[in-house]
Amino acid sequence: RNEHQNLIDLLTSYMKTASINEDLFNKSKRLTLKILESNSKKETIKIVETSFKEDFKVDKPLLKFFGSKEINAIEKDTELSIHKGAVYCGSFSSRKLNALFKDKNVESMVLTVIVTEKEIGLLMLGSYDRAKYLGDEDTTFIEYIRDVLEKKFLKWSMDNNVFILNDIKEYLVFISQVKNLSENTTKSYERDLKKLCSFVQSLKIT
Repeated sequence: RNEHQNLIDLLTSYMKTASINEDLFNKSKRLTLKILESNSKKETIKIVETSFKEDFKVDKPLLKFFGSKEINAIEKDTELSIHKGAVYCGSFSSRKLNALFKDKNVESMVLTVIVTEKEIGLLMLGSYDRAKYLGDEDTTFIEYIRDVLEKKFLKWSMDNNVFILNDIKEYLVFISQVKNLSENTTKSYERDLKKLCSFVQSLKIT
């Protein structure tokens, strides 16, 4: 009788675990599809933060992007090395957590770094429970979402560069064939426009 009950308890445990895993898979799938279908960085940030808050019940989810100077300041304040592939998980000092979340209630976190062409992003999941994020198993999912986001932002960057180059090409055809400007003048315009594009991109203007 005891063995029979133990078997039932074991099967019940397996079914419960399978149900939890299926639920997590479905939520992860929905989040991934929403990210892939998003049309702007602002929309993507809202999707990620809302999903982690409502679907995954994270107390303080944040996705923020910074320039190099801001990242240097964050590294100085937190004593964390912010670089590609970096993942931090666990309970940290209140000073470090407050510097990142600006919320004194956050007591543990998972953080990963998203590297884009122009900025560095921090995907941060903060918990009001000090023991919430302690094991490496908590980093697997956030690393997956990080990889999806990096690929999405890389695609946008490549698409934008293609659009800009196509616009320049069309304009050069226009001034050459419609306005009948000389070849030297057209090449001069081409050089100046490409320099302007490089300058604008260095200022992170989109």
